[in-house]
Amino acid sequence: MTGVEGRSILYLASSVFARGGIQRYTRYQINACRDALPNATVTVLTVNRRGPDDFEGDFQVDFSPSHGGPLRKLEFVARALVEGLGRGYDVVWANHISLAPLAVICSSCSRGAYTIANVYGHEVWTDVSPLRRWALCSVDRVISDCRFTARYVCETLGVDNHRVDVHWDPVDVTRFRPLDVDPADVLAKYGMSVTEGDFLVLTLGRVSKTSRHKGYWRMLDVVSEIVDSHIRYVIAGGGDDVQSLRTAVAARGLAGRVAVLGPVSEADLASVYNCADVFVLVSDRGHARGEGVPLTPLEAAACGVPVIVGDEDGSQELVDAGVGGYVVSPWDRTALRERIELLAGNPRLRQRLGAVARSGVVGSFSLQRFREQVLATTSAGLGNGASDSVGHDGKLSG
Repeated sequence: MTGVEGRSILYLASSVFARGGIQRYTRYQINACRDALPNATVTVLTVNRRGPDDFEGDFQVDFSPSHGGPLRKLEFVARALVEGLGRGYDVVWANHISLAPLAVICSSCSRGAYTIANVYGHEVWTDVSPLRRWALCSVDRVISDCRFTARYVCETLGVDNHRVDVHWDPVDVTRFRPLDVDPADVLAKYGMSVTEGDFLVLTLGRVSKTSRHKGYWRMLDVVSEIVDSHIRYVIAGGGDDVQSLRTAVAARGLAGRVAVLGPVSEADLASVYNCADVFVLVSDRGHARGEGVPLTPLEAAACGVPVIVGDEDGSQELVDAGVGGYVVSPWDRTALRERIELLAGNPRLRQRLGAVARSGVVGSFSLQRFREQVLATTSAGLGNGASDSVGHDGKLSG
C-alpha cells in the first residue's frame, strides 16, 4: 500500500494473549494491519498481561501493564492517553466496546484521529452503559464480526448503518485443513481412549460458567438420548466449568460416552479438529449469552468437518454463507440428535458436507479476504480514500 509512510495506528486491546475467539480475532486484526500496511506504524496496547493459561505462540505488543488487578486498568488508560497526546495518531482502534470511550478520548488527544471499534455478540445486547453507547455512536467506523450484531447495534443502539461494516471471523486455511490423523493417537495425549468405529462429535471452546450458552450442558442431554454407544461426545477447552462438567458426566453414567479433555495446545488444534466426524456448537442467546460468528466451527469446517450451529445469533451465518452443515434451535434436542444420527449413519453425506464446509470457509472466511477488509477500513483514516464498499462483507442486507 502506498501513501502511508509516517502514518500510525494506535490499537487498544482488552486482551490479545488468551485463547478465546475474541482474542484470536484481535490477533488476526492486528496482524492484518501489520501485513497490509507495512509502511505504517501499528502500536498495540493491551489491558491484560500474558497469563499461564494463555496461548503458547509469540505475539508482539508495545505495552502490557506491569501490575495486576485494578491497577492494570489505570496503568493502561494512562499509557493510552500519553500515546494519544504525545504522538498524534491517524487511527485509534478499540477491539472491544469497553474501550470505545477511551478510543474517542484518545482521538481528541490526537487531533481528531479516525476511530474504529469492534463489536461481537452479547457485550452489545447486555446492559450497554450510556457512555459506551455514546462512544459507539461517535466512532467513525464500527466493525462487527457478524450481520446479526451489526443489525442490532443499528436498530437498538442507534448506530448509523452507513458506519457499520461486517468482517467475518477469518481462518488460516493453510493451517486448518484436512489432515490424515489417527484419533486414537491424537486424543490419547488428553486422556481419551478411542476405539475403531467410534463416531466423534466435537465441541471446542471456552468451558466456563459464563459460556454455558455454547450448549455443552444441553449436549449431555442429547447424548443421553442417543442409543448408539459408538457416538461419543468430546468437549475440548479450558475454563472454570471443566470440573463441573466432568462431575456431571460421571453422575449421569456417561463416562464412556463423553470426554471432557480440558485445554488443547495450539500445536494440536488442527489435529483435534480432524479427529471429529461432526462439530457442534449450538448456542442460545439472551442476557450475557450468545455468539457473534464463533471461530471454532469455522476452523473445524476448514478441516473438512461438517458443522451444526444454532439459529438464535450470528452462528447461523456460517451455513448461510455456504459452510456445509445444519442450523438447529438450541432448544430442539430432537432435531439436534436426529442430525447427529443422520451424519453418523451416512458416510457419503458426511464426506459431501465436509467438502462443502471446507469450500465455504475458503471462499468466505479466508485470511486474505479479511486483510482486504482491514485495508479498506483503515484507508479512510490513513488518508487513502477507500470507498465504504471496497473489501467489505456487505451492508446489513448483504
